[in-house]
Amino acid sequence: MFHADGTMLQSNPDGGNLQQSDSIGMGTWFLKADDEVIGAFVECSANRRTGGSLGFTEVRFQIVVDSQQFEGQARSYSHGQRTESGATTLRGQRLGLTW
Repeated sequence: MFHADGTMLQSNPDGGNLQQSDSIGMGTWFLKADDEVIGAFVECSANRRTGGSLGFTEVRFQIVVDSQQFEGQARSYSHGQRTESGATTLRGQRLGLTW
């Protein structure tokens, strides 16, 4: 969820990973150009069995917005587990609410 003040939130389904639990992702974003967004967010991870900390993951992304949809790339860096992901493609669509 991108907010007008340059902050954002991201969440995963709780049952998506049976080995570890991830917190909500919180971060920032900004417009690099009229249609290009750059941002990053951080989430903490814990072992579901022991409750011990597994460190945190930083996700950096760059997307191009085209009217009601976007597409771009993201990379994640897990601190504590010392891993880095390859590039992942992001695609999304604006959600609208009607009353």
